[in-house]
Amino acid sequence: MKVCSYIKNHKTERIIAGFAVFAGAGLLTSYGLLLVINTVTSLVSGTSMLSALPFTNTIADFFLAAFYFLASAILFLAGFSLVEAYYGGAVLAGIFGVCLLAASILGTVNSPLGFTAAILCIIGTSLGLLEQRKSPATKTLASVVIEKMAKNSLRILALIAVTSLIFVIAVIVYRGSSYISWSFLTNGLPLGGFQEVDLILEGSKSGVFGIGPALLGSLLVCGTCELICIPLGLGSAIFLAEYAPESAFTRVIHFFVELLSGVPSIILGIFGYTFFTFEFGWSQRSLLGGAICLVFMTLPWNIRVAEEAIKAVSEDFRAASYALGASKLQTIRRVVLESATPGIMTGMLLGFGAAFGEAAVAIFAAGDPQAPFPSTTNIWMFLTGYQMPTLPAWIYGAFRSLDNKTAFWTQEQNVAFAAALVLVAIFLAVTITALLVRNHLNKKLTAT
Repeated sequence: MKVCSYIKNHKTERIIAGFAVFAGAGLLTSYGLLLVINTVTSLVSGTSMLSALPFTNTIADFFLAAFYFLASAILFLAGFSLVEAYYGGAVLAGIFGVCLLAASILGTVNSPLGFTAAILCIIGTSLGLLEQRKSPATKTLASVVIEKMAKNSLRILALIAVTSLIFVIAVIVYRGSSYISWSFLTNGLPLGGFQEVDLILEGSKSGVFGIGPALLGSLLVCGTCELICIPLGLGSAIFLAEYAPESAFTRVIHFFVELLSGVPSIILGIFGYTFFTFEFGWSQRSLLGGAICLVFMTLPWNIRVAEEAIKAVSEDFRAASYALGASKLQTIRRVVLESATPGIMTGMLLGFGAAFGEAAVAIFAAGDPQAPFPSTTNIWMFLTGYQMPTLPAWIYGAFRSLDNKTAFWTQEQNVAFAAALVLVAIFLAVTITALLVRNHLNKKLTAT
């Protein structure tokens, strides 16, 4: 109904001109989508089921598809501006039409596709310019059309982002779901590690190939990280939001917090790899070393989220608490923190998810993916004297080792996709838990 009313409110000439350009954009979008499907099919099965790929390099094929999607998005906006009688779109569609016509003649793009899309764009441009000459007074205000074009551009960008995420998850699920089993989640590597390629294909059946120690190691490293990070982050946030006045000192603290959040994780990993070994005599990779490096990475996140949640609490709550005779500490503990709990908990859970998926710190500071799980009863040695395998390091090790042993995109690497699927599932579970906890606490606070 909305489409019918929209068409009735616009002149027929503008509708025809705009939809001619829409048709050209649709052709480019269809070809780009066909190219993506064909490329993914080639990656998964090794054969091109729909048509021959333009390039032998996968990245080049994806970039070509992205070019078609970008061109079609611009043409959609040009067609929309023609329908709205903003004739800058006619000029844009005309330029694209001439360029596509030249590219199709020279054989740079698919000739039938480029020629057809070029003719449609030129037709739309011609009709739009003729309609402008007939009724120049009906031109829509430029600000109105630009506002609508900006809104539609944001919709297109959001659609591209969501589609890309779905595409990545779909590939991971397709490649790795067949290996997911209880034995894969609980068992470790064989004695030969990733080099036992002959055991990989039977790993999900025989139970000799799994991520159990790496999964447990990630939980221990990230759990230790949160035990250190939560008190430090929450205490720093309370100090900055409630006790520290706005001064040069607090600005310096905020500056260094932001600076720490921008430090690349690989630098933190190398720091843990060398500093704890030479200064404290720990193993070059250890559970506590990896956890402390993750603290440096997630601490700025926890401080900023907790500080903003505390500052978002209404001053009226504080004033009411002081009026009832509560001290500042009692007000912070019983009023401010309880009101800020949803934001603080959400930040902590999302920080845990980010730490769980961190690869550089896990590889350099925590442990080798093929290292055995520590079996000592000495707690200090367990924390500092042995390498701790982690799931991100396991995924990296699987790809690196199997790429050296076999051809890329072979079935053996499905175990790495299976581990990646487990990692994605854990991150999604943490994210959904954070949302549920926030909603539950918000309802609880609203009800009281």
